Amino acid sequence: MARMVQGLVLVMALATLLDVTFAVEHVVGGGVQKWTFLHANDASTLYNDWAANQTFKTGDTLLFEYDNATHSVLQVVQADYNTCNLRTPIDKWMTGSDSVFLSNAGTFYFVCGTPFHCEQGMKVAITATGATVAAPPPPPAAIAPSPTSPSHSHAAPGVTFSFTLSVLLTTSLAALVWS
Repeated sequence: MARMVQGLVLVMALATLLDVTFAVEHVVGGGVQKWTFLHANDASTLYNDWAANQTFKTGDTLLFEYDNATHSVLQVVQADYNTCNLRTPIDKWMTGSDSVFLSNAGTFYFVCGTPFHCEQGMKVAITATGATVAAPPPPPAAIAPSPTSPSHSHAAPGVTFSFTLSVLLTTSLAALVWS
């Protein structure tokens, strides 16, 4: 009987670990629209309509893909999001393929940094749920960034857990339970 209880505890621990370890990468706007200027026939709520059909958790990544000659991504506070104030962003991304890691729960506000694009609907509010997770390590760089160019693969909030880490933890837990 004791072994059955220990086995049940292990299965529940595994299920919890696996639920936490699989982060999702969300391409903002979906696979077709992405982060771009809205056309006259697009709803001005297109990005928020897309976000309403997604589930965002801590550890997930937002991927903004766009033409960086005409667009950028600004993270702003709610008041600046509501009024499309571009003057005081919390953070800014400009590469055209920017990952934003969600490391803590809350609502995060993003707008295009090009004047008048936000007013025409190029903005999105993302609400993430879950426990706070540590930021991921920066990706390995082939060439070290120059001291004047900031790195933008950082967290606005963010992280992903390694599957290898969860396997190691699970193996250790199993060894403790059955020893």
